[in-house]
Amino acid sequence: MGHNRLLVTALGSDGQSLAAPDLEVRLRFYDLAADVTAPAQEMTASFHVLLDDAQERPVGVYVAVIDFARAGDWGVEMLASPGGGQERRSRRTFSVSETTTTPALGAPAPPSDTPTAADDAGLALITSDPEPDPAFYRLSVRDAIAAGMPFVVVFATPAFCTSRTCGPALELAKSVAPDYAGRVNFVHVEPYRLESVGGHVQLRTDASGSRILVPAVEEWGIPSEPYVFVVDADGNVAAKFEGPADTTELATALDAVLP
Repeated sequence: MGHNRLLVTALGSDGQSLAAPDLEVRLRFYDLAADVTAPAQEMTASFHVLLDDAQERPVGVYVAVIDFARAGDWGVEMLASPGGGQERRSRRTFSVSETTTTPALGAPAPPSDTPTAADDAGLALITSDPEPDPAFYRLSVRDAIAAGMPFVVVFATPAFCTSRTCGPALELAKSVAPDYAGRVNFVHVEPYRLESVGGHVQLRTDASGSRILVPAVEEWGIPSEPYVFVVDADGNVAAKFEGPADTTELATALDAVLP
């Protein structure tokens, strides 16, 4: 419970995304244990661009920042009028937990021994990014903490993400990195074990065919991917984003931890 960042999107009856900068989405949140008819909070969600291809409509999600007063069952009602037509409504229920599984804001970042690489051959074994930035693999998380400089750690698997809204998480961090060269370190961590077969990277699976998590995922308590963290120079978590963080969100979080 407490301060939360919630991501939502709008889908048509065909399953295709309707999310767009010109589509306003309103959200009503219901504390189901208190009153199922009167919303506890109501707000307009903001559209955040994740991919901006000039040939297509921008890909994005809606972000709402909300404070949940208590743990338990909650409901959300989403209201929108695609194309300026009749208003559509969608309702979902979800649970709010007492505490988070990931490090709390202000808590020390877990000093995970994440893999590093010094050349292309090494990179091919630790990242599924088709165009990796070597700077994202120069330091482990433990190294980044020891460096005494703010850093960003991105838990994401770009090649094996099944959604266009989760895939850009690493690309967004890479696009911000040049603006903070020499002031902020960046670390990418694949959440699943990889292996190279025939010169191609693929997911390593166990006997049942399930993906194998890397130790850092459990050390950071990550329930899903992608996940992005900003850590300050003292090694404490200053910001965290479940799902992709757009360039504005990342820049705001980084500017807050720089002198």
